[in-house]
Amino acid sequence: MTERIVLAPPAALTGTAIIVVADPTNEIDEIWRQTSQNFLLLVLFCASACAAVYLIAGNVLAGFSAFGKALNAVGEGQYDTALAERGPPEFVALARGFNRMAARLRDYET
Repeated sequence: MTERIVLAPPAALTGTAIIVVADPTNEIDEIWRQTSQNFLLLVLFCASACAAVYLIAGNVLAGFSAFGKALNAVGEGQYDTALAERGPPEFVALARGFNRMAARLRDYET
């Protein structure tokens, strides 16, 4: 079904007129393309956000992994184990505390 809209000033009704014809198929196609583009942008945004979270979480968890290994080593009696004091302030404080604990245990053992 074709919709016709006639646009003309009242004085021009006796003469020529402009006829605007809207094709619904073109409208649906345009909306579908815009929706597809928006969906693609949403998928790209979500993928990049997930990648950023994965990388950030991986860096944070790597610090906990080193701390866990050092705790296991001290638990097995290796009191000369020390953690590097680097990274975010929280990890630096944690590493300092761990290193002090390991040094005290080493002193008690000797």
